[in-house]
Amino acid sequence: MVAGWSRLVAEMPELLYIMGTARSGSTILEILLASGDSVFGGGELSCLIKDGFVHNTTCSCGVACMDCEVWGKVVEDMCLDRQELEAWAALQQRVDWHDGFFRQMFRLLPDKDLERYRTLTSRLLEAISRTTGCAMVVDSSKYAGRALALARVVGAGIKVVCLTRSPSGLMASFQKQNKNEQRPKSPTAALAYYLVTLASLRLAIWRLGRENVFMLRYETLMANPEEVLESIGCWAGIDIKPTLRRLRRQKDFDVGHLVTANRLRKRGRVRFNPSCSTIFPRGITARMVVILMNLWRLGLGF
Repeated sequence: MVAGWSRLVAEMPELLYIMGTARSGSTILEILLASGDSVFGGGELSCLIKDGFVHNTTCSCGVACMDCEVWGKVVEDMCLDRQELEAWAALQQRVDWHDGFFRQMFRLLPDKDLERYRTLTSRLLEAISRTTGCAMVVDSSKYAGRALALARVVGAGIKVVCLTRSPSGLMASFQKQNKNEQRPKSPTAALAYYLVTLASLRLAIWRLGRENVFMLRYETLMANPEEVLESIGCWAGIDIKPTLRRLRRQKDFDVGHLVTANRLRKRGRVRFNPSCSTIFPRGITARMVVILMNLWRLGLGF
């Protein structure tokens, strides 16, 4: 049994997982990293099964997921029927999403669910690697619970980037009307989200081991993109030179094949425009809440 599991892990691609808060630039970071050699950007794989394989959502390449040159072949490679895909989507929600984190921390997940999750996730990563020929897959799902679950699947083959954003910028972003992606949050809802999410991230970092996590703030990426990407590339073993060349020449980046990510995926091609400007949320209540969020951030060491 142990020998068989070792062989399975050895055949899987390496995984770079972007963990963090919403509205923190995970999609653009993934697009930049996936422009490196032999790296495939998979988008938010925690929602791929439900949105892409079950509901057949349109891929960023412009066609339905099942007709996509990448995802269509991945599904075919895995040989799962619709009932199996629906069961997998439900399993991902129980394991990966916010409440799944606490199920894992307190060992409330049945062993059979964990084993099924491990088997299906391994098969997905292997199918992606076979289809794309890439040695590394980027997953920008952000959930702390998924980071812990993936660590059990990939083991030493996982690297985690913990991406956060200043409370001021996050609150301002949550105030934007963007109903097709993520609904706006009230100041109190944003505070509750931030308290729980940051605590989950800190616990996940502790469980994963600090040496396996690259800490990054959105504002640092915007201010020093080349330096940040070079550091991540060196740490994760990615040849980032193609990305840096495009950045320096101010060239567009291909979005790739993202089924679930923010609205950037719908553009087909994007240009990275770093901005160091400070964003302030609207309203006295929101600004008071930002003070509390900053105290929480400092207390947790982010």
